[in-house]
Amino acid sequence: MPLLQLHTSVAVPENQRAALLGKLSTLIKSNVNDLIDSMQDPAKEIDQVVLDMEESARDARKEVAVLENKIITAEHRIDEIDAQLADAATYQTDGLARTLGDEKKSMQVDLSRFNRKWEEAVSRLARIEEKGSRAS
Repeated sequence: MPLLQLHTSVAVPENQRAALLGKLSTLIKSNVNDLIDSMQDPAKEIDQVVLDMEESARDARKEVAVLENKIITAEHRIDEIDAQLADAATYQTDGLARTLGDEKKSMQVDLSRFNRKWEEAVSRLARIEEKGSRAS
């Protein structure tokens, strides 16, 4: 019995059957190759996840460092303002004392915001590093 039997009343010559089988074979190979190409390499996926995690951790560390610098700068400026306000000569110029007081309030608001963002960044970094340690 032939591999391919057409159920028609017309007899199909052998060379046409071979051509049809060749086309069918090509179609199947093409579909299998497409399926193989679409499959992801698990090792590559894991490597990419690790690289993404490392990049996220690097970004979070950078953000923490930037915020630490902002916090230090704001604290120093507040200390400078306090020193200026403690100087009796500052109070002789009423406008200067008021300006320094306003600047100090503004710096304190900034400092509070920097501290809150720093805590969030440190928490995010800890979560990233925890995920990384569980993955390895």
